[in-house]
Amino acid sequence: MLATMRKLGSGFSFRIFAQKNQTLIVGFGGTGMIIANEWYGRRDVKDEMGQRVDAATDKITDKVISRIHTDFDSKFDNLQKQLDNLQGLVFNCAVKTMKAIDGDKTALREFVTRAEKVKRCVELGEDCQEGIKQPKSADG
Repeated sequence: MLATMRKLGSGFSFRIFAQKNQTLIVGFGGTGMIIANEWYGRRDVKDEMGQRVDAATDKITDKVISRIHTDFDSKFDNLQKQLDNLQGLVFNCAVKTMKAIDGDKTALREFVTRAEKVKRCVELGEDCQEGIKQPKSADG
């Protein structure tokens, strides 16, 4: 609009043009306000949608990370239990072997018998706890 007014020359008076074409001026002004409002509104919606997307992404990320931590913790606990069992088995075997070296071979025989029962249970995929005597303490 300004370019059009400049083309008309320096003798152009906007006040006279506005008085003669009031409807046109109001139309331009209203259209300009609507366009400006739409531009602002789109920016506003874009910012709001960006914030919503960020919040949703954060929630999803938190849930995924929480699930990963839960799975990792349960698997780590399971591995820790298996490690504790294995260490107990190795320690028990070492104690029984030391007793066998000293001359008491019955403890080692009992240990080997129980170990073979556990091995069979594991190979068959059965519950190994039933029917197996709990190991005695390292002393006897």
